Amino acid sequence: MGGMCGYLAAMGALVTGAEIVLLNEVPVTLSSLQREVDHLIAGIESGKHTSLTVVSEKCSKTFDTAFLARLYEDESGGRFDVRKAILGHVQQGASPTPRDRYLATMMGTRAVELLAAAPADKE
Repeated sequence: MGGMCGYLAAMGALVTGAEIVLLNEVPVTLSSLQREVDHLIAGIESGKHTSLTVVSEKCSKTFDTAFLARLYEDESGGRFDVRKAILGHVQQGASPTPRDRYLATMMGTRAVELLAAAPADKE
C-alpha cells in the first residue's frame, strides 16, 4: 500500500512510535542500513525489549522487506528476533464487528446532522 508515496508508512511510524522508518523519499543506502542495525543492537544491549521498523512499500528496488528482515536477523547475532508483517497481506478485511457497525452508525448520524444544520446558501 502506498506505492511510491511514503505518507502511509510515515503516518504508521508516527502513530506506532516506530524508531526506524524507511521511505522512498529518503534514499536507502548500505551505510544508512548499517546505522539502523547499530541503533537496534545498541537499544537491545541497553535493555530494550522491542523495536519497530516501518518500511514504505517501494522504499528501495534493492532493499525490500525480505532483504531487510534477513539483514536484521543476520546482523543481530542472535540478540533479537525479527518478524516481518506486510500490511497488504495482514489487512485482508473481514466482516464488521458490532463495534464497527456502531461506530459507522454514529458517524453517519452525525454527518447527516451537520448537513441538516448547515446554512442552505453556503456553497
